[in-house]
Amino acid sequence: MGYGLSTNSMGLTVLGLTLLAPTIWYSYASLYKRMNALLGENATASTFGLVLLQISNQFLVEGLFKGIMSIVFLIIAIFLIFSNSNIENHEG
Repeated sequence: MGYGLSTNSMGLTVLGLTLLAPTIWYSYASLYKRMNALLGENATASTFGLVLLQISNQFLVEGLFKGIMSIVFLIIAIFLIFSNSNIENHEG
């Protein structure tokens, strides 16, 4: 996708986006599924908030606040990976 943007080739840009879109979709779907298992009714707002924080973190200048945000994201990731959900009967 980057090569297509730098050479102004619309075909390569569309091809890059076509290959990248499912990756982003499944990544956010997996994040929502895990949040839904852990947080229940608050999953939609929590997922949306986390995604917005991750996107806004990309535009921060390197410094103390960006380092703190990185540590917060690491703690959230550890929580999502290692905590047990309250669902007793897992189907699928």
